Amino acid sequence: MLHFGPLDIRTDIFILSISVVLLCIQLLLCFKTKKKWIRFLPSALFLTAAVALSFIGLFFEDWNQFGFLFLAGCSAVLFFVCVIGFGIRKIIQNFQRKNKNR
Repeated sequence: MLHFGPLDIRTDIFILSISVVLLCIQLLLCFKTKKKWIRFLPSALFLTAAVALSFIGLFFEDWNQFGFLFLAGCSAVLFFVCVIGFGIRKIIQNFQRKNKNR
């Protein structure tokens, strides 16, 4: 459970809602920007966070290590959501190319 003042939010629902918002932002970046580095910025950020948190977690023991590895896993899930956004973009581009050639 995550505690935000008087609110208690289940962790899985929180991660799922962040994933949905991030997927929408990633799709918006993929389709609206021409620069590739802007498209890859969120995925690079989450991949860097996942690797850094995994590395930091190696220096701790017990529950602290578990916490860092859990945050690294959450960052990896958000990175995977960014990759799904790139996949959706590629599928839509291929579909548009096929329909344009007809």
